[in-house]
Amino acid sequence: VPVGWEVNQISCGPTGLVWAVAWDGSALVRSGVNRDTIYGNEWIRVEAPNESKLMQVSVGVDSVWALTRDGKVWFRKGIRGLNSGHNDNCAIGSGWVEMMQEMSLLSVTSNDQVWALSPDKKSLYFRTGISFGELTGKAWKLMARQPINVCNQRNAIKAIEQQLDSISISSQDSLFSSNIADSETQAWIWISAASCALNTDAYLQISCPSQESQTSLDVLTLREQSISSDECDWKSTIITQLNRRYEIEMKDFMPLYQKAIESGVWVKTGTCIVGNIDKTSTVWSPGLLELQRHGVEKTTESGTLTITYSNSSQKTKVNRKMLNLAEISCAFIDSSEHSMYSISNCLVICGNSFVTKLKFQTDTELNDWLATINLVCGDLHGINGTTAMSGALLYCLTQKGDLYVGHQLSSDNVFYYLFSGGHFKSVTTCLAISWAISYDSVLWVYNNGTGGGVYNDLTGVTSNCNPMSDTMSFCCYENQRWNPLSGFAPKGLPTDRYMWSDETGKHELIKDNIKLPSKQWQWLNDWSIDYSTPDGVDSDGWQYSIDFPFDYHSDRKFTDYVRRRRWFRKCRLTTTGPWSAITSTSIISSSIYCSKLNTQSNEEVILNCWAISGDGHSLCRLGVTPQCPRGLSWEHVSCEQPFIYISVGGNDNFIQVWATARDGSAFLRHGISRTCPAGTVWFHIESPRPKCPLKQVCVGKTSVWAVDEKHRLWFREEIVATFPEGTHWKKVDDCVLKICVNNYNDLWAIVGTQHNDSIAYKVAKRMGVSDELRVGTDWQTFNKHLDCFQFISSANNSYCDTKL
Repeated sequence: VPVGWEVNQISCGPTGLVWAVAWDGSALVRSGVNRDTIYGNEWIRVEAPNESKLMQVSVGVDSVWALTRDGKVWFRKGIRGLNSGHNDNCAIGSGWVEMMQEMSLLSVTSNDQVWALSPDKKSLYFRTGISFGELTGKAWKLMARQPINVCNQRNAIKAIEQQLDSISISSQDSLFSSNIADSETQAWIWISAASCALNTDAYLQISCPSQESQTSLDVLTLREQSISSDECDWKSTIITQLNRRYEIEMKDFMPLYQKAIESGVWVKTGTCIVGNIDKTSTVWSPGLLELQRHGVEKTTESGTLTITYSNSSQKTKVNRKMLNLAEISCAFIDSSEHSMYSISNCLVICGNSFVTKLKFQTDTELNDWLATINLVCGDLHGINGTTAMSGALLYCLTQKGDLYVGHQLSSDNVFYYLFSGGHFKSVTTCLAISWAISYDSVLWVYNNGTGGGVYNDLTGVTSNCNPMSDTMSFCCYENQRWNPLSGFAPKGLPTDRYMWSDETGKHELIKDNIKLPSKQWQWLNDWSIDYSTPDGVDSDGWQYSIDFPFDYHSDRKFTDYVRRRRWFRKCRLTTTGPWSAITSTSIISSSIYCSKLNTQSNEEVILNCWAISGDGHSLCRLGVTPQCPRGLSWEHVSCEQPFIYISVGGNDNFIQVWATARDGSAFLRHGISRTCPAGTVWFHIESPRPKCPLKQVCVGKTSVWAVDEKHRLWFREEIVATFPEGTHWKKVDDCVLKICVNNYNDLWAIVGTQHNDSIAYKVAKRMGVSDELRVGTDWQTFNKHLDCFQFISSANNSYCDTKL
């Protein structure tokens, strides 16, 4: 702390936000406290309100409360705890708001609830009405007068027993009954408030208490703090009486309640804008949504989504779509690149025979409907956050970075369930162990929790979630054409690309108009020239070419008539999810594999786990087991040149590790065994053709497939245990974006199909693969309207059956 800013009180919130009170009465805020820099960057001075002097601060998640020396209570508005480590404005807030009634001490819980002591320190108050949307609350409520004297414990116990017998305390009464009149006059000297999350499925044979019984339980909680541990027999008495009350009031009626639920209909309604897909465009019309869930049966007719909208061309006509929830294959958020500065909040609902697009007024509504549709559709198929991995077929990532788990319902239908929060660019899984890599090259491991992300606001869905963040860059290109009179200028020919565009030039992207995908994202810097653009740039960031879109180079030649340069801007996403960061090492590719899938619960299983670091080095993760999914340590494996992708496969006889180098060639690791998991030597394998660099190699049980930079699919011929590197590459198909191979040698891919004037990439399985015809015959496409996935990974686990 700088000289003159000495601290006399400090408070740290659950998100790591730190506020302190200096001796001169001002406040100090520690900036930059996050997972990467736990000590923060510097102290920022915040003036006290109305020239008063602060005495105390208390920090919550999105709130900071303070006391001045004259006893006044103040609330700091504009605090955003989850973003405070990356944005100073979210840490220091925007201003002070005075709360009525003077206090002498404050304590804020980890869910922003506030407790306080009166100026005479004889009364305990609670701030009512505090919620996520109203952090200041509504009023102070008196909760207790004078702390109980330890000498009068037995009288207190008798008073509590009398309250339990009558069990009729009014919600306006103080928690400490006025019949305790013999306690000596005392004062509270300190309070420390806390909070916890309740699991509604884990109550001790007690139904959800009423408002009256909840008040009595609060009495017990406060009284327990004043009673010594050697006189706790009353606890068993309390449980006995509560169980007796449950037997009398609730138990006999539970079957009736259950029947009422089974025969009822759960309905959710809302407003939206419905997209009617025309031949060339989408026409939007105002509409209404109604989701109905009939009882709790899991049948094909137990849920419908009704969409009512007016036809814009015939305003008097009202159209209605009724979708069977059991026929929905996937619900996702559309995030096409050409809409980067006209973010449409578009929810796409796909089935085998239909596709529907919906827009909403706010991101909150969009996320709410996305989560609700996934939960209800998943429930119809017996899939939820805890069972999604069991029987999973595929793991897929959308262009938005959302993780979906694919379950095969029939031979031609796959249902994709939005799994959890997080933002990833790749994922790998085996034996219910999942690793994922975010766009900022952080490796995450799944911690068996549920929810997070869009599920955060739904009760009972989220468990064991952690704060998560990701960083990525938006890019756009500035294009210019040479003019004999003025030189290079932002004015092209009528047939030229946009002067501000994406990399292809087909979509206009003006950098100052590009918007963030949602409110969870925040800019980290301003637009800057990218001097690391592939193929090199000159001192001003320009690349030159004969014409658009020819090959580009950094030095201008006499025949160069066009030039371009790339601009980028970084942004950060703050979210939550059931994932934990494995290590601070930057990781760009990872792969997990176990040749034994049908294992016993008590059998020791060690998985082969490899990764590529940010600088291209290969790493072997040691000690990864189902009981320890994050492993113990990394072993560095030296390589001849930097790698960009790695894949592990094989069988009980030999494990294969294949890697793709930056120059487009492949490498095979020899000598891998249980006693030597890192192997002994790399064997170099040339790319299929000159100037045909590989970008991905995937290994199955006995097969190796690859994709080059021109999206051509290749198969490695004649791989056997005695000659694991094979003999040569065989071309199989064109227009393949990503591939994955499971332990059954099944090849899944994201395959491009021609759609009007563009190519739509969809999930497909290679059919006809056999021992006689290793490359298969053709593709079977699933969900023909679904084209949102950009990464695919097979679910290698003992529960997966891909032979449907």
